[in-house]
Amino acid sequence: MADAGVTDALAGLAGRLRERHGEVYVLIGPPRTASTAVSRILWNHPAVGWYAHEPFEPTWYERAEVARAAELLDAPEPVSGLGGRGTGRALVVKEMTFQVGDAFPLLAELATRPLVFLIRDPRLTVASRMRVLRRAGRPEVFPLRESGWEDLAWQLAHVRERGIPHVVVDSGDLRRAPQAVVPPLLATLGLSFAPELLRWESSEATGLSAVSGAEDPFYQRVLDSQGIEPPMEEIPDLSAFPEPLRAHVAACIAQYEELRPSGSL
Repeated sequence: MADAGVTDALAGLAGRLRERHGEVYVLIGPPRTASTAVSRILWNHPAVGWYAHEPFEPTWYERAEVARAAELLDAPEPVSGLGGRGTGRALVVKEMTFQVGDAFPLLAELATRPLVFLIRDPRLTVASRMRVLRRAGRPEVFPLRESGWEDLAWQLAHVRERGIPHVVVDSGDLRRAPQAVVPPLLATLGLSFAPELLRWESSEATGLSAVSGAEDPFYQRVLDSQGIEPPMEEIPDLSAFPEPLRAHVAACIAQYEELRPSGSL
């Protein structure tokens, strides 16, 4: 549970954001689940005008106080500067499960519509994270919690136990059949669908991270993209993963398979 300091840091934030933006949409998932690509769909919607990219990132990587996340949420980026076509008031908040961690209940309070949890086969998410880290010259074996699945489990339990509206979307399904998955997802958020939401120009933004800025290696592909791309990646065999990631991925696969039947739109 959040401590008093966390509560104080975000006191009144939900009210301020709702007064300013009307609607606040929250996307959350483990890394490499196409959450930024889904954000780009929303950046194109005429109702949306603002975006907060992983405001809790500094609390994980820099051990910053939660007040830093509140500051970032209070000062989102206009989507027009990121390559979006939206001109409305609504705010999209995108976050990683492990970065928000114990502050998740406070993030959930910000949403004015059902929370959107994004998932993807963990063999693909972990392999993708390893690939990006290798390209950046960083160790490919990362702390297990940074796969995001441990926090996803308790965060889903939290919303289910409390009856907090939410939906779970498999980004593999979305990428395979966006015309089938995106319309009901947007309807869940009270938004209309138009085919042009699925296409965009490459963004001229040099980075999204509040920690790494232009040096962030994780989002260049989605910024360079021009729309939802079909999945082309082959699912690696468990034997391709080094220990201790191998056992961790195996456990995550079981979690993923449990989520798919109950969580798909």
